[in-house]
This record gives sequence, structure tokens and C-alpha cells, in this order.
Amino acid sequence: MTDKKEVYEQIEELLRSLAPFYSERVTEHQYKLQAPNHWFALNNVRAYEPEPVTISQIHQQYPFASIKRQSENYAALAEAGLLQAVDTDTYVLTENGRELIEGFFHAAHKGLDASESPSPVGALSIQKMERLAKLLGQIVVASLEAPEPNEKLALNGSRWTDPGENASTVVKLDQYVTDLLRFRTDAHNAAWRKYDLGGRTWETFTQVEQGEAKTAAGLAERLNYRGYSADDYGASLSELEELGWLEEIDNEWVLTAKGNQIKQEVGSETDRIYFESWKKLGDTEIAELFELLSEANESLQHEGAVIAWELALKLGQTIPSAANDVVQPLFEKYFSEPATFFPTLMASGKSPESYSVKDHRQRFPYNSSERANQVLSDAAESGLLTTSNGGYVLSNQGRKAIDTVNDVFYSRLDEIDPLMDEDTQALADLLHKIVDASLEAVEPESKWSLANMHNCHPEQSYSSLAQIDQYLDDLNAFRDDVHIAVWQPYEIDGRSWETFTLVWRGEASTAEELVERLPFRGYELADYTQSLERLTERGWLRKSGDKYKVTKKGQAVRDEAEEKTNRYFFAPWKELSNPERFRIRALLTRTRLRIESLVENQEAEVVSA
Repeated sequence: MTDKKEVYEQIEELLRSLAPFYSERVTEHQYKLQAPNHWFALNNVRAYEPEPVTISQIHQQYPFASIKRQSENYAALAEAGLLQAVDTDTYVLTENGRELIEGFFHAAHKGLDASESPSPVGALSIQKMERLAKLLGQIVVASLEAPEPNEKLALNGSRWTDPGENASTVVKLDQYVTDLLRFRTDAHNAAWRKYDLGGRTWETFTQVEQGEAKTAAGLAERLNYRGYSADDYGASLSELEELGWLEEIDNEWVLTAKGNQIKQEVGSETDRIYFESWKKLGDTEIAELFELLSEANESLQHEGAVIAWELALKLGQTIPSAANDVVQPLFEKYFSEPATFFPTLMASGKSPESYSVKDHRQRFPYNSSERANQVLSDAAESGLLTTSNGGYVLSNQGRKAIDTVNDVFYSRLDEIDPLMDEDTQALADLLHKIVDASLEAVEPESKWSLANMHNCHPEQSYSSLAQIDQYLDDLNAFRDDVHIAVWQPYEIDGRSWETFTLVWRGEASTAEELVERLPFRGYELADYTQSLERLTERGWLRKSGDKYKVTKKGQAVRDEAEEKTNRYFFAPWKELSNPERFRIRALLTRTRLRIESLVENQEAEVVSA
């Protein structure tokens, strides 16, 4: 028999797995309105409509924060123009508040809708998605009708966002898992409230039981957002001691035997109330639900990582625009040929070792040897590199060029960093965590590009925004290492692999189109003709008229390469906790939007001047 607790854990995970599909749209919506990130409080007010909501009602539903702190928070939202006070500690939404909260869920639903087109979200078929939604929906209906608990404040508060029967399947899934998580809150609140404790005291007991904090000072520090002091938590600890649930040993509070018994009783009572509605489904359907949830989460978590990387790439393309006005003149001064910048930069990472054509082709294996040699020769002819031991090293001119460009670029980012949200350091820390894990990753064995790019970082410390740019460069380099390591075992040269890639993407289908598309690679028509013929001999391509197309065998090869590339590349991202994975997407989006706004303002000032 399937353990219902394990099914519930998969429901929790599904809520997190769906978040990447709407996080960018929701963040853009909030940013467009220049609204504080207090959507959940506005959600609570919206849920009580058409009646106004009182702070005492909020406290009844969310009993762990002080009523004073909750009153202050809602008063601040009124001050921000999102709520209107209609009586003492009684609020309704303003037009701005309604636009924010209803637009929040509209944006979320649009993002989820987009995930179903052109194909179903993740790897689930539409039939499986519909079946999963039907099973979850049946539990939601049974939960709403359940005799216990008497008050279903959290579940009822969740239902206002129900998109209706005509909504897409994935939007329904998100609604149902949200409903079921909120109902768990109702069941748990009913279970512990039987002991006639205040919310602060129950949370104190829970924190000690979970080992999160074991002193009054530790509780006050960890839960500072609740609005209670160390003395308040000290009073709760004393109350729990009088009940015989806690005892103090070596200046730390721990559960007594009775406390452990209470913990078990509350857990069992929560499960009894919560899972009663699950009897709507038979054992076979519960087992089916578990399998569908597991399959959905496995697929969606991979898709979520891909989305996060796409957001990172958008940010990586946006950051240079903030300094283009000061960097572009330096490029024109030091790098007469744009192609000479990268070998000069990468030679700085190899210093004092020489940088060779072989080194260059480790990062750019799609260029011909002749092209790689020409790029390095051009850099040497420009005075940026000098020959040494069969390779090249930075000249004094090259070192000055790289150091000057880096300093001007990162100094500009230092200037705008104070204008950014305080979250930039948090984003830098999360990206740093991924880069460190990438450097230590088991696969691929060779991380030449990552190591070299990491060595190119200036020794001087710059702002968090500059660090973000550097870490994004590192991750781009690691992506190159991973993909190159994946396709090389096919015993194929870089030119032919890129040929295969462009045909697979639909970006070229003839040798002539490849020459036109890739003039900077240094290959001629005969070279691409040869690659197309080799790929046809392998059975990866077939010729139809005068155009080449990917075969089923070729598609299978490409699918295998993409899967392995993503598996290796995203493995280090698992170093992030679930909350960190959720947060990094919002941070990437907010940082990008903030930079775009600053650049637009700069351009407007130039025009007006």
C-alpha cells in the first residue's frame, strides 16, 4: 500500500516544480508596478471579499506572528496605497492593490499556460496531466466537504484563485496542489490548538523539536520577523516547561519524554484529519497518483533548471549594456579586430604559461586550425601577444588592454551597484555556490574552459554586480566544457558536429548555407560538403533533393547529447536548496529588469541633453 505521506511530499514538490514556469512573468508584473513583495498579505485580503478583513482574522489564520507586527505590516500596505482602512485594523483592497494581486495570479496563469504549448509541460502526456489533475481535484472537493476541521481558513482562502473548468490543465494542477498544501495547514492548526496554546508557544515548541533554535535568544534571532522579543520566547519556554514538554539541559532546551509524546500525537492527529478526505480515492488510485506525481516532478525539475539558466543568459546579455558607453571606446582603442579580444583575455588566464592554438581550440573546437592560428597571429601582430615556447603570452600592451577594459567595465558596475536592489549580493552568493560546485564536479573530467575563465577574473575585488558577471562567464565556460565532452566520444570533429547542430536546429540545410552562416569559422564549401557527406554516411542525416535533414537515428543521437549535456551541467545546481532554487530565478529576473531600467534612463538623459 502506498504511503500517503510520501504522496503528500510529492504534492509539496510539485508546487515548487511548477514555480519556474511563472516566476519570470510574476516578477516582471511586480516590477512593472514598482510594488513591494507583499503579495501574500494582499492575497489574504482578496480571499475575504466581499467582506473586509480584520487583523484579528489574519491572526487567527496565521497565529505565529505577533498581532502587533501583523497590524504594522497591514498598516504599511495601506500607507503604500495597496490597502484602505475602513475601520480600526480593518482593510479592503485599493484599486492598486487589486491590480497587483489579481495581476499576480493572471501573470502566473499565463506563464503556466505557456508551458503547455506547443507541448505539454515536462515529459507528461496531456492524458497523464489530465488524469493527475482529476485525481487531485477529487481530493480538493472532498477536503472542502470534510467535517473536520470546523474552520478551513487556509483552504477557503486559497480557493478564490480557482481558474474554473475551462482553464488549462497545468493551471488546474497548480491550483489543486496549492489547495492541498493550505488544507494541510488547516489540519495541523486544528491538531495543535486542542492543547489550548498560543501560536508563539506552539512555534517555540516546534523550533526546539526541530533543533532550529534551543534558547530564547536563538528563537528571537531566527524568528525576528515574527515581532517577538527574547523575553517573549522565554515566557513560552517557561510555559512549555510547566507543561512538562521541555526541559533545560546545559543552557539549551530539549524535548522531554512527554514532549516527544505530544509531538507524535499532534503528527498523528494532523494526518488523521488531513488524510480523511483522501478516502475518496481507492488504494489503486493513490498508487497511481504517486506515480504520476513522481513522473511530473522528475521532468519538471529538469525543466526548471533549464529555465533558470535561460534567465541567467538573459542577465548575462543585459549586464554589458550598462557599461557599453565606456567600454566600447576602449575596445576600439585596444582591439582593432574584435576577434583578438578573446585570445588576449584567455591568454591572461594562462599566464605565465604560453597560450597555444591547441588551447584556443579547446574552447572553440568549431574553428579551423588555420582560423585559430590566424586569430592568435592577428593578436600578436596587434602587439597584444608575443610568441613564447611555441605559443603566445600576453605582452605588456596586452596586459594593459585587458586590465584597463576590466577595470573600466567593473568600475562602472561598481557605480551602479548601489542603485540596484540589495538582492544583488544574494544572487552573487548563489551563483558563486554553483560555480564552486562546477569546479569540483565529477563530470566532465576536463574543465579547461571553466578553469581558464576563472583564472581570468581580476585580482582586484569589485562589487556584487561585477561578481555576478564573472560567475555567469564561468558558467558559460563550464557549459562549453560539458557539451564538448559530450560530443567528442562520438569520434567526430568540431566542424561536423556544428554542421549537424545547425541542420538539427533548422538553421542550415546545405553546404552553401553553412558557409554563409559560419564565415568566421575558416572553412570553405568543400569542407562543409565533406561534413554533410560524413554525417549522411553515419545515418544521422539524409539528403532530400538538394537539402539535408536529420534522420531518426540522428535525432536520437542529438537527444542523447542534449540530455547528457544538461545532466552534467545542472548537476552542480543541486547544491542549491529548494528555497534557493526558487529564489535564484526571482533574483535573476529582478536584477535584469533593474539594469534594463537604468540603461533606459541613461539613454533618455542622453537624448534630453
